Amino acid sequence: MHKDFVPPVSVEEFAAYLDYNLAADEMQSIDIALSQDESLRQLATLSDEADMAMAKWQPEYLPFDIDSLDFDFPQIEDFFSFGFIC
Repeated sequence: MHKDFVPPVSVEEFAAYLDYNLAADEMQSIDIALSQDESLRQLATLSDEADMAMAKWQPEYLPFDIDSLDFDFPQIEDFFSFGFIC
């Protein structure tokens, strides 16, 4: 994809397309744009690949019963004394 790529549709409209959240005529309009624009097809393909990867992802689980252990959170009296700037 070229660094100066300017998509033929807005980011918001393309996101709605990817979420199947457009009217049928708007979906068809973006389908046509996809058929005519290689860079836009690449974006759609990358989005599909990301969706598939996320669907396969399994969160790492905490070790058995660690979430039920009793512990105290440390008390930090003066956050700014450590030199952090908020």
